[in-house]
Amino acid sequence: MEYSLVRVFRSIPEWVRGKQRIARWILKNHCDAKDIVVQDNRGFYYQIPSLRETISFSLWVDGSYEPKLMKTIERMLDPGDCFVDIGANIGTFTIPASRWVGSNGVVVAAEASPSVLPYLRENVARNMVSNARIIPVAVAGQSLEKIDFYEAPKDKFGMGSLSPQFSAQAVSVLAKTLDQIIKEEGISHVHLIKIDVEGLEAEVFRGAKNILSQNPSPIIFFEFCDWAEARVSSLKVGEAQSILLDSGYQIWLLDDFIRKKPPLSQPLIKGFETLVAIRDPKNEN
Repeated sequence: MEYSLVRVFRSIPEWVRGKQRIARWILKNHCDAKDIVVQDNRGFYYQIPSLRETISFSLWVDGSYEPKLMKTIERMLDPGDCFVDIGANIGTFTIPASRWVGSNGVVVAAEASPSVLPYLRENVARNMVSNARIIPVAVAGQSLEKIDFYEAPKDKFGMGSLSPQFSAQAVSVLAKTLDQIIKEEGISHVHLIKIDVEGLEAEVFRGAKNILSQNPSPIIFFEFCDWAEARVSSLKVGEAQSILLDSGYQIWLLDDFIRKKPPLSQPLIKGFETLVAIRDPKNEN
């Protein structure tokens, strides 16, 4: 795959209709190539499993993954901050954030998937990141020596979950609460948290009571997906949002937050959205 082809695709805005479909057709003979190294638009290098997987494909074709979310997080992090990346995957947020928080800041990157962890470690090392702490656990509502984790197939790499899926056999992984992780790492204050745990966001919040009550409270970016939450029998759809609202947070759709529109009046129960949660200053101690 010639770099000239990469430049052609990256010169086309990501929102142009049909871009990814055409790119997948052109790259169809290369999609099974393993462990490709790509450089993103910010100059970071990533080893990716294959172009069949969404994050990898976006990095190759667009030079970025979730650029709107990336730019928003960048604007909200300062040198010296602590950024927590739960569901860090191959490091597409961990690695840029390590630069934004600087040498006096810290990035905590939690990833449960045994198949994803080697890529995260490789990419952190490849980019000579020294202020990221990789935590190989499932962040959950309680700390357990063993918890069932279900890997995803290669074309959905990184979508592993604590919920049964894809007819996968469970593997055992260590589970810790976010409160326990932050305490063990000796971190006094968390500024911003990004969460992508395939519908188990409510469990993360259940194990983060101390973090959510700190003053000032952390800014939180998290994913809402109705079907992912619906498959978790112990949770109600929208429960993650309800926990934050009960903790004094306000919640926005990412686009509404960027456009400075009002927050949600009630939890979403349908759709797929990136959400932003900030604790109402009136509720800070």
